[in-house]
Amino acid sequence: MLTTQAGNQGFGFTVEGTGDEANFNVQGKTRGYSSFAIVFPGKGQGVVVMTNSDNGGLLTEEILRAVSSAYGWGRFKPEEKPLFRLDPSVYQDYVGFYEVAPDYHLDVSFEDYYLVIQPTDQARTKFYVESQTVFFSIDPYIRIQFRRDDNGVVNGLVLWQQDFEQKAKKVR
Repeated sequence: MLTTQAGNQGFGFTVEGTGDEANFNVQGKTRGYSSFAIVFPGKGQGVVVMTNSDNGGLLTEEILRAVSSAYGWGRFKPEEKPLFRLDPSVYQDYVGFYEVAPDYHLDVSFEDYYLVIQPTDQARTKFYVESQTVFFSIDPYIRIQFRRDDNGVVNGLVLWQQDFEQKAKKVR
């Protein structure tokens, strides 16, 4: 089961690393549940994380970072992102009302060098600058990228959360 068959895939397991960092892992996800298991045979260590949530991957990632830090694994290190500010006029280009579906919208506003997104019937979320067009939130971890038409006018955005992608059209 651990012999690589295609790329780094065995039968069901992903096989990665070399030496003490050699490991095999498997993840699963179904409606309402997610899981991840990893074993470092050379270290005699491993962990299995199971959650009962569609967003369990976020908790799993946090648990893996904590276990990795405690056991000195080279994997699952936190991703550090530098924070910086854009010219206020850039933020203003992104402010507006974006339609995901007729009954689901994203209201994007600008506050103190952050974009704040208010989805229909959900909590407001603060987004930090990653690049000129890409922003991210921390809790929950979401990335968005604003899109422009051929004339350079912002006409929509793409939102990524875990393995989910959602597109929205700017309507005003």
